[in-house]
Amino acid sequence: MRDLRGGFPFWHVGKFAVGSDQTQQLVYRLQEAAFPADLNPRIVVALIGSNGLYDDRAPCAIVAGMQTVQKHLQDRFPHATSILVVLFPRARADGSEQARRRATQDLMKDWAGAQPDLYVFALPERFERCLAQARRAQLSSPVSPASALAPRCALFRDGTHLSPEGYHLFSHALHATMADWGL
Repeated sequence: MRDLRGGFPFWHVGKFAVGSDQTQQLVYRLQEAAFPADLNPRIVVALIGSNGLYDDRAPCAIVAGMQTVQKHLQDRFPHATSILVVLFPRARADGSEQARRRATQDLMKDWAGAQPDLYVFALPERFERCLAQARRAQLSSPVSPASALAPRCALFRDGTHLSPEGYHLFSHALHATMADWGL
């Protein structure tokens, strides 16, 4: 959480999910959580859907979950502008998972492009390059899978989750993109 605040020093940043959440857990939290009555965010950023790749969910099922999350976010925070973050690439993804991620991203972008007040944020090219390096390291060295490069690439050793440095870089890139969008 503090890692996200670095890119938004004058904003109140809240987090309503945990790293292993899938869309249904976030939907439950949005339906059942007792949010403060005065909580009225100007912008809501959703990083959700990536964990569905671990369960071998079809891209259309992952996007359907994202659509449900977005609907609940709009219901809960009707005056907020929403930003949907494309699925993070994973350093340890096999070919089928990479293909499902790309297919999910394509479906997500198609759906999101038709939604008013919904912006789509793609990860900066730096993340893609880092993850490609980590992927090559994993394939070439079974003794040291992705972990040697992951910290320098802003990932934790699991090759999936952003490290504090990664969230710092992510928040600054998102902040700059939001400024370009006039948000």
